[in-house]
Amino acid sequence: MKTQRHRLITVALIATVAVSLFVRLSSAQRSSKLIVSRTADAGAVDTETFTPKDHVIYCILEVPNADPKATYKFVWGRYDPAMSTPKTLFQEELTGQNGRVVSKFSSPADLAAGEYSVNLWTGHSHSRKVFAVKE
Repeated sequence: MKTQRHRLITVALIATVAVSLFVRLSSAQRSSKLIVSRTADAGAVDTETFTPKDHVIYCILEVPNADPKATYKFVWGRYDPAMSTPKTLFQEELTGQNGRVVSKFSSPADLAAGEYSVNLWTGHSHSRKVFAVKE
């Protein structure tokens, strides 16, 4: 009985340590701040509204303690009131990033007015940034 209780306590301690380490590792891959901007410069300003003439929009993720093996999947989309989910415009997967992850969405034509979004998946973590294009 005593041996069985010791095994249960040992398993519980190992599980607690494993969960704690997983949370720390996964939090290191999460965004401290996900922004969309007209530029990809280090001082890029988070922008909520763009014009149809903004043919290039960047999504920037600052990742402290980045894992170089992590994969960052960006999905850019446009909200259509007739549809329940955004229409995917562009997808990009990046790996081997080092502290600063930048996805670039570009369009050769003027963007239609409306709401847009960029979704980012990193491992089991998800972030979303919504922005508008206005005349």
